[in-house]
Order: sequence, then structure tokens, then C-alpha cells
Amino acid sequence: MRPRHEKDTNPEARIPAVMAALRDSAIAFRLIEALSAEADSLADWIESHFPIVGSQIDWSRVRGTQRVEWSETAEVVEAFRSATTEFAPDLRVVVTWSDALCPSLEMRLVDAMAIAHQTFEASWDTWIVSLEENWCFECHHEGTSCFGWARPDVLILDSRIGQGEG
Repeated sequence: MRPRHEKDTNPEARIPAVMAALRDSAIAFRLIEALSAEADSLADWIESHFPIVGSQIDWSRVRGTQRVEWSETAEVVEAFRSATTEFAPDLRVVVTWSDALCPSLEMRLVDAMAIAHQTFEASWDTWIVSLEENWCFECHHEGTSCFGWARPDVLILDSRIGQGEG
């Protein structure tokens, strides 16, 4: 038996439906380990590029925000598709969740779209970010999804993110 203080960060335990969808669809991805320095850098990137209030982005202070109210996962998936249609399918994005014990996943936008349903159901809150294009899509558990651009005064990407093995 493991000690109680040991945290289970196994992706198969934390996000099993997402991992199954990745396998079933033969999607290439890079795992960013939960509680790692790279995961911390990703959280720091979001917090330094977007105004945070509590546990979510303050979208009233984000340029170009697209906001959609939702009650069904399919509505969030459609909002994500609609917000990202102008981007190249092979654009790299990172998916992360509010549960710090969940890993983050880097993959192509087209692949993130393919498993969006499982992704948005995996944990309370979900963020999908493009470090290259400086945008974020947030799905908040209280029934809102928002898309917007990073603050215009912060356009330099964090060089620590995306440097993991893959």
C-alpha cells in the first residue's frame, strides 16, 4: 500500500477517457507530467498572460473574447471548434486541467478537436492554450466557455515550456 501523502498522478487514473481516446484514435501527443517543473511553467504562462480571478481567467479584461454559455458538453465542443477554425490543424496546443494531479498534454489542434468531448469531461475546468499564437480557450464548470488572446503587452513565449522530451 502507498503512503497516504503520495499523490497519484498516473494519467490512466486521472484522465482515463482522454487516454483511451488518444489510444483509440492513434493520436500522437506529448505528456507533461503533473507536478513537474514544466507543468508549473505552463500554469505560470497562463497566469502571466491572462488576468486571473480566483480559479479562472477574468475574461472581461481579455481582448477579443468570445464567450459561450453551455449546459451540455457538445456545446463546449462546438464553441471550441468555432473559436479555433481559423488556425492551422497542425498548430501545437497544450491541454491542461484545474486538477493539479492531472498531466497536461501537448498535441496538434486537429487532434485536440478529435478528443474534445473527452477532454472537457475529464475534470472540472479545462484550458487549451496555444503558446505560439498566444490564445487560450477555457471551459469553466459553471457553464461558460471563453476564448481570447493573451495580453498585448506580453507576447514573448516562455522558453521553458515545450522543452521536455517528446
